Amino acid sequence: VQKGDTLSGIAQKVLGKSARWTEIASLNPSINPERLIVGAHLRLPKGVAVRSSNVAKVESKNRVR
Repeated sequence: VQKGDTLSGIAQKVLGKSARWTEIASLNPSINPERLIVGAHLRLPKGVAVRSSNVAKVESKNRVR
C-alpha cells in the first residue's frame, strides 16, 4: 500500500473495476478498508497481474508489495 491508496483505487488499477474492492477486502480481513497502512501487503485474487509498476509488484503468493 502506498500513500493515498484506497481499496477501490487499487481494485480499479489491478482488477479493472473499483467496485471489486470488496474482493480485496475479503482476502484481507485484518485490514480496515478506511485506514490502509502505508507499506502494508495485501492479498489479491489469484491470477491477477499488476498492470502498472506504480501500483505494486505481485509475488508468487498473490501478495502486493
